[in-house]
Amino acid sequence: MAGELNATTRAVLKLQLGDEGGTRRINFSRLWDGRKSSVSFKKLFRLAVEYRFPDDAPYILRNYDVVVTYEDEDGDTITVSSDDELSEAFLQFVGRTPPVLRARATVKKQEGAAAAVSAAPSEEAEEVEESEAEDASEPAAATSPRGSPSPSRQASAAASEEDQQAQNQQPPPMPPAKQLQTILESFVSVMASAVLVVQNHLAEANANANASQATQSQPQEPAPVSPVVLEGVEARATPEAAAEAHSVSASETEEVAKEKEEDGKKEEEAVNEKKKEDDKKDEAAPAPVRIRVKKKEPEEEEEEE
Repeated sequence: MAGELNATTRAVLKLQLGDEGGTRRINFSRLWDGRKSSVSFKKLFRLAVEYRFPDDAPYILRNYDVVVTYEDEDGDTITVSSDDELSEAFLQFVGRTPPVLRARATVKKQEGAAAAVSAAPSEEAEEVEESEAEDASEPAAATSPRGSPSPSRQASAAASEEDQQAQNQQPPPMPPAKQLQTILESFVSVMASAVLVVQNHLAEANANANASQATQSQPQEPAPVSPVVLEGVEARATPEAAAEAHSVSASETEEVAKEKEEDGKKEEEAVNEKKKEDDKKDEAAPAPVRIRVKKKEPEEEEEEE
């Protein structure tokens, strides 16, 4: 265990406040009480309430229950509820590297605390006056015989000033009606932005559609016709194409004439061959026998009778 604590002690308290409060890093100087020359559990109590319920300002500390625990060198869980117990906790870790005291705080509101909110201004004023009185008395008491403040008093005054600035930086509570008005104004602003974006998209779509219609309505130039030669169609593109088409059609006509001529020859040859075969058959067949019957005369028929 290290020596005694003073205002220049370099140490840090890491206070865990659960999922909603998170983990807070608190310098030793913020917990130092210059009048008592010791650490102040009341300051730790107040910081725990402010960190856990930042929207409850101004605070009435008697409406909250705060339980602070830490794990000592033996691994046991120790509860802190006074200045002496907090000092003992720091003394166990101030000599380590780094000098960090890890603690856990459970902060709860007491039942019926909401009913006592109306008394907050007067009690809060008393606490502020008490804090200002402490700050005012510290410089006079902290002056050495030579007229210069001691280092411990300077650190204590700085810590008190830092606490006071932190309290002053907290925004005052907003009335419910004002909160509702702010929410509605934000909602209206978001909706207006969304409507503006939709209008811009519609205008752009209409402009594109008009441009497309204008392009379609413009007369289009006929596509250039390539000089393609079709069978039976006279080409008019160029004289060269016409000459080529004429030569192609003439050659095709000659081929057709040749094919017809060959077909005629084949037919004529077939007819001649058939005629020759018929002649051969006629020569091979025997000659027909002709019988002539003589017709009797009527006189001859009578004689016979």
